[in-house]
Amino acid sequence: MLKYLHYLKPDSLILVPNHSFSTHFVLSTRSQLAVGNIVRRVLHIIREEDLSLTTAAIGGLNLSAVSDDENDDDRDGDSTLSAAAVAAAARSTLRPPSLQTLLEDTPVSAAVPQTSSSGGDSEGKSKSADKSSRSRKLKHDVIEAVNELIQDIVTCHEQIAEQAVEHIHQNEVILTLGSSRTVLEFLFAAKGKKRSFRVFVAEGAPRYQGHLLAKELVARGLQTTLITDSAVFAMISRVNMVIVGAHAVMANGGVIAPVGMNLVALAAQKHAVPFVVLAGSHKLCPLYPHNPEVLLNELRSPSELLDFGEFSDCMDFGSGSGSPLLHVVNPAFDYVPPKLVSVFITDAGGTILHTCIELAVGNIVRRVLHIIREEDLSLTTAAIGGLNLSAVSDDENDDDRDGDSTLSAAAVAAAARSTLRPPSLQTLLEDTPVSAAVPQTSSSGGDSEGKSKSADKSSRSRKLKHDVIEAVNELIQDIVTCHEQIAEQAVEHIHQNEVILTLGSSRTVLEFLFAAKEKKRSFRVFVAEGAPRYQGHLLAKELVARGLQTTLITDSAVFAMISRVNMVIVGAHAVMANGGVIAPVGMNLVALAAQKHAVPFVVLAGSHKLCPLYPHNPEVLLNELRSPSELLDFGEFSDCMDFGSGSGSPLLHVVNPAFDYVPPKLVSLFITDTGGHNPSYMYRLIADYYSADDLVVQRRATAGN
Repeated sequence: MLKYLHYLKPDSLILVPNHSFSTHFVLSTRSQLAVGNIVRRVLHIIREEDLSLTTAAIGGLNLSAVSDDENDDDRDGDSTLSAAAVAAAARSTLRPPSLQTLLEDTPVSAAVPQTSSSGGDSEGKSKSADKSSRSRKLKHDVIEAVNELIQDIVTCHEQIAEQAVEHIHQNEVILTLGSSRTVLEFLFAAKGKKRSFRVFVAEGAPRYQGHLLAKELVARGLQTTLITDSAVFAMISRVNMVIVGAHAVMANGGVIAPVGMNLVALAAQKHAVPFVVLAGSHKLCPLYPHNPEVLLNELRSPSELLDFGEFSDCMDFGSGSGSPLLHVVNPAFDYVPPKLVSVFITDAGGTILHTCIELAVGNIVRRVLHIIREEDLSLTTAAIGGLNLSAVSDDENDDDRDGDSTLSAAAVAAAARSTLRPPSLQTLLEDTPVSAAVPQTSSSGGDSEGKSKSADKSSRSRKLKHDVIEAVNELIQDIVTCHEQIAEQAVEHIHQNEVILTLGSSRTVLEFLFAAKEKKRSFRVFVAEGAPRYQGHLLAKELVARGLQTTLITDSAVFAMISRVNMVIVGAHAVMANGGVIAPVGMNLVALAAQKHAVPFVVLAGSHKLCPLYPHNPEVLLNELRSPSELLDFGEFSDCMDFGSGSGSPLLHVVNPAFDYVPPKLVSLFITDTGGHNPSYMYRLIADYYSADDLVVQRRATAGN
């Protein structure tokens, strides 16, 4: 029976979940991962909506930390809940509910105990009438959220295609393999933005889906070249970017893609060509490749590779051995490890992996997370501070507290634990009433106070949203104006008739030098050209346009000229927590030359470039290789790039690193938008900007939600 499983359709597998073999097959089949992801998203929606309604129901109760003594008869007319009832409700709420019962007509009283009072008949009737309202609202909210999810899946191709113009530029050459609707829409969207480029399409044997993609691209007016899969390595040197689709993206960033994709990724890595993966958020899978539920490959029919009629003699069993003379293996998928992927582009935007340039982006994300946590903690602290707290006894027989409106030590401790527990950032900005986090007190004459607190249930959420938006706008303003804030300090560091050396091009350095000239400082600037991109040429041209005395030198002339220099001033891609600097390639040689001649080495960097990670952290890649085409023209060096003497390797290797790491011992001073700092102080400055919980921003499958 098992040998026929391969030919079953997914629908039939899902309809027979009671059979152990079918359940295992659905979980282990790679093409089913996207279906499993959608199911998980729907289950997550149901749980989130149920938790939101339950939290709101508990928040609407009048809670009081009164005595739980069984003989306490003075509470007959009290409409508050005891500590035991609150604890029972919390346990019931925090226990994962059965998804089978969530959408049933379960009244809210099943999850939250209701209070009774001698004069509360009308209130009891009102609550009885609302028994099924929670179920109806839950069903409505879930259906609405699921419809939004379906709409996101249907439109994910268009949302991904909208980002094409940011990644595909004029006169580039794009390589893809097989056929993917997402890739097709992405390329066509770039053409719609007047981008002119050529597409190399590897045919994608044995199904040759690339033929269909090539035909569709030509029909839409794109310049297309169809190549065999085996020609990928020969053509990759002419390619600017590889853009492919995916069957699934695993939790570790690995990609499950059509067979042959790993060879394309390896060829791209060998030639430093970006490998870009397009995937809708419904293809982001929370499983890892090593999970037993994931089967890393499956075999398709040998008929896709050959005609059994022509090969019938080879397929016969020979010599009575009981096995065919010819075996045909036709794997369906490849697994591409995350280290070979440059960028994921989803309907939620692009996520850059393992690159130094990304560090500044990660820093800004951490700053925003820190803002949300700080604002939430500030509001929660203020809410607790507004309560009338008292360290009274929690003795069960203490009857003197019937009219006391204070909270006991146990209630305060419970509120503190709830407050200090790291909150879910997803729920911080939701419309959660303050009573859900802080228990409310009750008093005999506090009806007006109770109504006031009830009216303020959503004020905390509104204030939190307002404060976070205001703080994020301030952060954006700080990033935009950081160049000007750094430039204001130029007059303190650049003096009359000095000689300044810099390398490459940096807007921060440009504004810094020009600000010194504006303060009537007369000085000369040596600009190292910054090969192989020669960004120093652009900086030298801009400095001359602004009236500064400028000398352009080669990178190799830095050591010869450093003895005439008074100060080295450079920019940075990132500043690590130990004070080390990730900067354009060649910067380490400049720093060593400056140290040899006792010349101050000054680094300019906005506070958004201060990274809380250390160089030894696994999340940090200290370098990356760029295309060899930046160093030489392949037309002139084609004879050197050929494979020689049958050795299987080219006679000429071209290595083009993008960055240098400058250790903190070579840095004299950091100048940021907050002032000048020594390298040894950077870790303390970084601690003020980030929360400890956000230092490592992990890539998760829910990132596209």
